[in-house]
Amino acid sequence: MLEKTQKYTAVDIAENGNASVRLTTIVTDDGVEISKSHYRQVYTPNDSIEDLPSHVSGSIAAYRAGL
Repeated sequence: MLEKTQKYTAVDIAENGNASVRLTTIVTDDGVEISKSHYRQVYTPNDSIEDLPSHVSGSIAAYRAGL
């Protein structure tokens, strides 16, 4: 059976507050990985991060609060 899972696998935050977030998509067939792809998006300090999961947005917000 084909399954598709997505998870955030990287968050990189630059000194200027830009946050680069990587979303990984893995497709498996009966438990065997048959495809893996990455999508990266950059959020500037003025961008909303409310659509991100709390563990990702919380990390970004905590870093930016210290700037």
